[in-house]
Amino acid sequence: MLIADGFEKHLWPHGPRELDAEAGSVVGLWPDGRIGFLNEAWSSFARDNRGEAVLTRWPLGSEIWSGISGVLRDYYVRAFERVRTKGEPWEQTYLCDAPWRRREFRLRVLPLEGKALLLLHSLVVDTPHFEAAAEPNEPREYVSEDGTLRQCSNCRRTQRVR
Repeated sequence: MLIADGFEKHLWPHGPRELDAEAGSVVGLWPDGRIGFLNEAWSSFARDNRGEAVLTRWPLGSEIWSGISGVLRDYYVRAFERVRTKGEPWEQTYLCDAPWRRREFRLRVLPLEGKALLLLHSLVVDTPHFEAAAEPNEPREYVSEDGTLRQCSNCRRTQRVR
């Protein structure tokens, strides 16, 4: 568990140890979008999914928005701001497939004391699957028909349009 000085007061009614024991990734955000808390599952998920670079690109104190751009960033900024202003949880389910797994996650965003936020990522579906091998130099399509780049909101990897 990693927790920034002063962030623990925002976690009430959740305790840091309770959040660290969560099976899914837990991220605590200061009101300005900087990361104030990371549980061990967040680090484990990055290591287990070949995303070690995430651990150095988004350490404690870094701005979560630095890893999200364009339409996706605008979408999450608006959603997170609604949680802050209305004080009501928000959630979405999203795919985070890998070539060897079909995974579906749920992101739940909870309001905390002082306009801080708690992001809970939980695994909903995890089944093995295998993609057909691509021909060498075969282009892969990552942009949907409406021109949106598909990207996992948790690991930031682009997703092939099916």
